[in-house]
Amino acid sequence: MSPLTLFLGHNNLQKPGIIDVHGLKPEEALQKTEQAFRDLLSNGQVTLRVIVGKGLHSKNKVPAIKNFIIETMRKYVLDCLHSLGSSLTLDSQHIPCSVDPYNAGILILTLSPET
Repeated sequence: MSPLTLFLGHNNLQKPGIIDVHGLKPEEALQKTEQAFRDLLSNGQVTLRVIVGKGLHSKNKVPAIKNFIIETMRKYVLDCLHSLGSSLTLDSQHIPCSVDPYNAGILILTLSPET
């Protein structure tokens, strides 16, 4: 099964704010995660749960996608639009990325809403 077919199958019935990228190559997973996060932000949401897997089927049991996304988010700055009343401003923020305390195969990406 191709990675794209796998991705579409995993995400066909996902709830909003959740994306499943396990089974993709790290670069593909990052691209899908970035797009999902941008879509989420454009809809006024600030948290994305990314199913990355635990690495159980990876070479040497190392969670390649999980580690790649965590490391990238540490360095990454996202330009995003925040709604402030009727005006929009451009802001750059680092993207906090944490491991779900109940499932080590899920990452939680959250931007702080503007106050």
